[in-house]
Amino acid sequence: MGEVRKLTFDDRSIIEIDYSDLKEPAMIELLGDLNNLLVDENSPLLVLSIFNEKNYITPNFMRNVEKITGEHIDSVKKMAIVGLTRTQTTILQAYNLKFNRNFKSFSERPEAIRYLLDEKSSEGISGNPFTA
Repeated sequence: MGEVRKLTFDDRSIIEIDYSDLKEPAMIELLGDLNNLLVDENSPLLVLSIFNEKNYITPNFMRNVEKITGEHIDSVKKMAIVGLTRTQTTILQAYNLKFNRNFKSFSERPEAIRYLLDEKSSEGISGNPFTA
């Protein structure tokens, strides 16, 4: 797949990044698209990342994620991630600790979207990172 798109639900938007079936170079290219969007939007966003069993979270990919996070730490209000393996969920937990975030992993896309749109659910910042 490989695309960044904006989903609209009533008056709320979610930025969806679909990494499905992509290899590292294309995944990093999508991160660049996300970076450009974060610069253009200049407001806190809800982000949904989609992975599948064909994706590998490589050290190079994570370095790029960390670079973008460092530049835009306050631009992502909440993030939900779908399709992570057990190992990738552990990487997410380490990421949450490093950046003091509370991004969450879900097994199904609709569940992740409900979480992002729920005003009562916790913000992406702080909280227990082991609730992914």
